[in-house]
Amino acid sequence: DRRALPEPSAPAVSSTVDSGPRNAIETLLQEIWCAVLNRNEISIYDNFFSIGGDSILNLQVIARARQKGFKLTPKQVFESPTIAELAVLAQPLPAKKAASPMVVSAETTAPLTPIQYWFFETSQPEPAHWNQSVVLRTNKVLDRNRLDQALQILVNRHAALRLNFTKTNDGWQQSLNANEATSILEYLDLRNHSSVETEFISAVENLHRTLDIAKGPLLRVLYAQETNDHGRLAFVAHHLAVDSLSWRILIDELRTIYEQLETNQKISLPDVVLDYSAWAHSLSNTVPGVDDEFSYWLAQAENTAHASPPVTKNRYGDARVFKQVLPSEIVTRLQSLAPLVRSSNQEIILAALVEAFGKWGNTENITIELEGHGRDAQLSAADVSSSVGWFTCRYPLRFSTTAGIAALREVKTKLRILPNKGMGYGLLRYLSPNAETRAALTAMPAPLVTFNYLGKIGSAENFGWLSLDQLSIGTPRSPKNFRTHGLDIDAHIAGDELHLEWTYASAYFDSATIEQLTIAFHKTLEMLLQNLDAAPEQAAAAIDFPLARLRNDELAKILNHYPLAEDCYPLAPLQAGILHHSLGTANRGLYVNQLHIELGAGLNIGALRAAWEGALIRHPILRTAFIADLIEQPHQIVLRQVELALSELEWRNVAGLEMNAALENFLAEDLQKGFP
Repeated sequence: DRRALPEPSAPAVSSTVDSGPRNAIETLLQEIWCAVLNRNEISIYDNFFSIGGDSILNLQVIARARQKGFKLTPKQVFESPTIAELAVLAQPLPAKKAASPMVVSAETTAPLTPIQYWFFETSQPEPAHWNQSVVLRTNKVLDRNRLDQALQILVNRHAALRLNFTKTNDGWQQSLNANEATSILEYLDLRNHSSVETEFISAVENLHRTLDIAKGPLLRVLYAQETNDHGRLAFVAHHLAVDSLSWRILIDELRTIYEQLETNQKISLPDVVLDYSAWAHSLSNTVPGVDDEFSYWLAQAENTAHASPPVTKNRYGDARVFKQVLPSEIVTRLQSLAPLVRSSNQEIILAALVEAFGKWGNTENITIELEGHGRDAQLSAADVSSSVGWFTCRYPLRFSTTAGIAALREVKTKLRILPNKGMGYGLLRYLSPNAETRAALTAMPAPLVTFNYLGKIGSAENFGWLSLDQLSIGTPRSPKNFRTHGLDIDAHIAGDELHLEWTYASAYFDSATIEQLTIAFHKTLEMLLQNLDAAPEQAAAAIDFPLARLRNDELAKILNHYPLAEDCYPLAPLQAGILHHSLGTANRGLYVNQLHIELGAGLNIGALRAAWEGALIRHPILRTAFIADLIEQPHQIVLRQVELALSELEWRNVAGLEMNAALENFLAEDLQKGFP
């Protein structure tokens, strides 16, 4: 059924061809992408991940599409990363039934999730003081009663904000309270105060110390009115209730709810497809799907050169932080080179870190504990893009400390073959019914270093009259609490700068060592970017072309001949037969079709050329070369760009039989040329 087939799409190649939206859903997706990626123009053929998108921003696209009434999944964005492709896949959500936003649920228990098990396993002296915080600026005065009501709706909407935790003889348990009626809002009038910042920070510090994981609340909010027309909102939540992606959901929904209350509208928000409590219950069903990962995870601890210091000598109160900011020149090169070398920002940054640590530790391997947001695992079809909670997954990954571009190939290969986005490690360590499996993974030494890439901060933080002021404020962790690793590295891009926070155990590292590491990382990253700029084709790894199933040495041969290769995959059976037959005959015109069209006067040659160039952009098969002798199995190579073979012949003074003869000769010669 040709009419049921989706319109073909094309990769992101700049062109004069019109690449604007063709229908309402494409227009909607383009608006969402522009907002999330902070861009003014995006082609419907642009690849999301080639123009700055990542897995975190992917989830924002999903959430915003749901707000507009359409369902998409993270997997769909990964597999169909253009607006033209996604528009075909987007499904309208069923019309909402009239209902109150107050989600009433009886108190119930829920099993701990792997990340919650990990937290309670650390046996913190003050477990209630392990928080996250966000500060927003308001460009208008807020009505306190209306704000309090909006926050109450928000708490009742998300189960994770109503969780309680109790320690029993069998360990920690979590329960879900019914709708909360207690206010979580505090007000501070700073309009006539001289020490505004001091008093604001002091009030936030108090919020950090007053969360209660046993009885609640897990979220507290401070509204500080600083002038007659603006103020600040400080949100403090226990990490058991939120992760970094939860804040975007909460802030966006708070703004929406407040505006609806302000204009006497009915509260209307997209349904939460799967709340945190239901997700926790669902995880036990996914454990059998990761049983075969046990040996993979056990191997990540082999030949680990450095392990973390004992937690008793590694408290937050003794930790030190080195803040590193790399200039815009590096970020510009990073973001421009990443799509060219088929890599992500995270992969390039991590490659530079791996190489720097290899030189520092004089070791051939290093195991780093990585953090993933845990919302895009392939284990289930659960949509948690609009859910609030702590979905993070932590897992160890062992890297060979190679140098230069080879380090990037190593890192991106390891990350992309990672089973189930790393979720399996926590599932097996904490939820496996096999006690020996749990014990073996628990006995693995904790890596010395952790790395968490938070993506781009600020690019999509458009909340109307709310704007992001600070990602963290006050003392989010009790000084008495334990850290689990010697060095935590958190990285994110804000504006046009790359920010890294190196939090280290002062009993294990001295400040001079950390400074040396940061300098080594900076130099390594600059050198890596310089090498990628000079020879981008060297960054290609077999994992970049999953359909091809090539060895790295075969890929090197292909890229040596076709450095602009965009994709590579085997031939279809019919293609293979045609290629074999064509190569075995002297008739180069075999299987070549010619179409002869007569066009009238007034032909615009420039427009004709632009139209055919647009066709080359739109259809990858027109940019494809076929190889039969470079490697063992014939493959087809899609090139990033090709030159249009358009010939212009001056025949205006040729007429009659002479014209017919010239045309026949041209067609015969062109047919014999074939496609070299």
